[in-house]
Amino acid sequence: MLLADEPTNHLDLDAVTALEELLCNYPGTLIFTTHDRRLLKTIAKNLLVFEGTKLNFFPRPYDDYSNKQICTEYTEATADILLIENKLAEIISRLNLNPTEKLEVEFQSLLAKNVFYYQNNHLDLQNSLHWSNSAVKI
Repeated sequence: MLLADEPTNHLDLDAVTALEELLCNYPGTLIFTTHDRRLLKTIAKNLLVFEGTKLNFFPRPYDDYSNKQICTEYTEATADILLIENKLAEIISRLNLNPTEKLEVEFQSLLAKNVFYYQNNHLDLQNSLHWSNSAVKI
C-alpha cells in the first residue's frame, strides 16, 4: 500500500506526467490526497470526499463524481467495505510472507464478506479491489 499527500505539489509538468505514469502502473493499493483534478481523473478509481461535515464514499471515477451522475452516501456498509478491503490487503501481505492455513481461512472469510457487502448494497463489484485474483493458495 502506498500513501501519498499531495504527490504533485512543487513538480513541473514533466515530473507530474512521469509520476502519473508510475502511479498508474503501481500494482498495489494507492491512497492519496490531492487538489490536482488531473491526477484524480487519471489515477482515482474510488473517492472518499469530505463534503461539509460528511465523509462520502463514491465508488466511481472523478468524472462521474464531478458530473454528479451517481452519488453513494458514505454509510456504515461502505465503511465496513473499506475496513474489510484494508484487512484483505494486510492479510495478502502476511500470506505472501508466511502463508498459513489460518490466514487463508481468514482471507476467504473476509473475501466472502466483501462480496456480500457489495451485493447487498447494490455497489458495482467491478469497482471493488479484485481480491479473488490475488488469492494465495497454500
